[in-house]
Amino acid sequence: MTSAGAATTWTPVVDGGRVALIGVVTGLIAATLGSAAVLRQPPWQRMTVHTDQVPGHHV
Repeated sequence: MTSAGAATTWTPVVDGGRVALIGVVTGLIAATLGSAAVLRQPPWQRMTVHTDQVPGHHV
């Protein structure tokens, strides 16, 4: 029981496990989307080597 003159305070509860889970899931989603973008169109130029255009290469 509280006394008649006591003030009541409210303190929010922070669930550290839930915050960590949200951070991990966000990171996994970002990594998946980034990997998919690079696999679909790599940031480097497309190169094709033709054996008839290589100097010193005789077939």
